Amino acid sequence: MKVAAALALGTLVGAAATAQGATPASWTTYCRAQGGVVQVRTPAADTNSPPLIRLAGSVPFCRFTSTQGGAPSSISVDLKTLVTTRPTLAALAYLEKPSAGRIPGNVNPASIYCSRLGGSDQFGGQGLGGGGWIVGRSANTVLQACVFPDGSIIDSFGILYHSQGTVRGADLTSRFRYRPSRLPNVFG
Repeated sequence: MKVAAALALGTLVGAAATAQGATPASWTTYCRAQGGVVQVRTPAADTNSPPLIRLAGSVPFCRFTSTQGGAPSSISVDLKTLVTTRPTLAALAYLEKPSAGRIPGNVNPASIYCSRLGGSDQFGGQGLGGGGWIVGRSANTVLQACVFPDGSIIDSFGILYHSQGTVRGADLTSRFRYRPSRLPNVFG
């Protein structure tokens, strides 16, 4: 998926949430009940070389953090993916844990993994110095998130680490409302 398509997709998701007004209270309540914190994030470009460019739209995420094992870690997922009882590509990527395969050493492994799954987390392009999803106006809060064609979004490093058996923040398996008796095996 190309950069423009990923940005447009994120903007559409954000516009849909904004068009409906505030995030449904039940979504926020569910996130908190699962141990998460709601963060409204905006897509931004040039996060590595400010001034950053805040792009249109915003998406509510649920962020889970942990200091288990001594080092802090986190994972974020868009609220809609967390609360829906239907499958999303982001939830399936997490639950199915497709193999990352061989990833060259000179690239961002989370970006490669995301793109192999059919998503995009790229905000690059000529003249753009990085990008991601920010809270407020700060480049210090950048989240690299994989946006899938169905509009679902999840932390790129979170799904990569999970595919390799490491849980960041919290194990989302029992936190997603979508709990299939058998996974559909979308990613083969």
